[in-house]
Amino acid sequence: MSEVLKNIQERRSIRKYDSRSVDDEMLDKILDAGRWAPSGGNSQPYRFIVIKENIELIKAVSPNLYGYPPIIIAACLELPETASKDTECIHILGLGAAIQNMLLAATSLGLASCWCGCVHLRNEVEQILGIKEDENLHVYSLIAIGYASEKPKPPTRKALSEIAFINEIDKPWRKN
Repeated sequence: MSEVLKNIQERRSIRKYDSRSVDDEMLDKILDAGRWAPSGGNSQPYRFIVIKENIELIKAVSPNLYGYPPIIIAACLELPETASKDTECIHILGLGAAIQNMLLAATSLGLASCWCGCVHLRNEVEQILGIKEDENLHVYSLIAIGYASEKPKPPTRKALSEIAFINEIDKPWRKN
């Protein structure tokens, strides 16, 4: 099995981290993986705010984690003022690709990660991070990165016949 496919299958959402720090070279690789994600028209509208070595700030922006990670990356979009709902959707998809690239890069480096939604806390997180209300920059997600202090069991997955179809929705991809 290729390393990429192995990382996809082995990645888990980890919510408990130990206190070991992550070196900047590893963090550079993770951020670079995000930078190489596809984006609509190669616009690269994503921005990443790295929070590290500041446990109070990490606790403030990530109240739903336990055993706080040494690093939180706030995954943001900088949308043009003229962005329509369709354009915004395309940019959100690009941000999702960047986040997935970073999660897989972390796994490949032996690190744990968790993709945390923060839409319900967006205004609070943006204020904490110094993002002004009149800016076109918005936080869409938080990514926790660190060394796991837990090892969850692999989740079950639906069969391909339940989620993949051929030519139309009533024809499963395969009968397995």
